Amino acid sequence: MEKNFERAKRYVMWLLSKKDYTHYEILNKLKQKNYTENIINKVFKFINEYKFINENKIIEKTIENGIKKFKSPIYIKNKLLLKGIKYNNFKENLGKIDEFAIAYNLAFKKIKKVKNNYANELKYKIFKYLSTKGFNYDIIESVINKIFKNKGMTDE
Repeated sequence: MEKNFERAKRYVMWLLSKKDYTHYEILNKLKQKNYTENIINKVFKFINEYKFINENKIIEKTIENGIKKFKSPIYIKNKLLLKGIKYNNFKENLGKIDEFAIAYNLAFKKIKKVKNNYANELKYKIFKYLSTKGFNYDIIESVINKIFKNKGMTDE
């Protein structure tokens, strides 16, 4: 049993040397390797004693990477939830994201790729693109209005 604990501990340390994991992800990794509940509990006691897992750091990095990659707050929220982080732990950080700026930048990227400039078709393509990226209707509408107001484009 002590041998299995050492093996599990080494495995977890190896995982954490590669990237940051949440408690939930480590738990799943250990279960995949068929470690017993007793071994898993001992490993978590060890991890928590030395504070090897910092979920606040994981939250910050995930949000920062999501913003860099122009991901919507809904996408980032889902990614954090999949990592097993409770919504209450990150909802304040998520509220600080400038969703409009991200959607606006994505819309401009899309405009550069579209070949024709018919206003109605362009609006539709931007709407469709941003909605599939997880932005809500109000943000999309604001972005479209601002773009077409700045471009001086009308429905032709």
